[in-house]
Amino acid sequence: MRRAVFAALALVLTSSGAHAYCLSMPDTAATHYVDNSTAHALCLQQELSDTTERLAREAQWQAELGALAAQQQMRRRFQLQRLDPFPSL
Repeated sequence: MRRAVFAALALVLTSSGAHAYCLSMPDTAATHYVDNSTAHALCLQQELSDTTERLAREAQWQAELGALAAQQQMRRRFQLQRLDPFPSL
């Protein structure tokens, strides 16, 4: 039970994190017409990487929560079978 609560809490806390903000500046002769575009592309790539990692973590947590819920449901079924005076055949 504690594990499920911890996983749900971690999911809520990490899903509201700050995202990268990538400014797009025009290239000029001073930037050799590529520096700003390169920096912007790298910033966007880092933002994509961060988002992908966050989504993978969230998917893993959702899978763990689903497994815990299924395990808890199975335990309840076994407990009900033991308490049922007329088990189904």
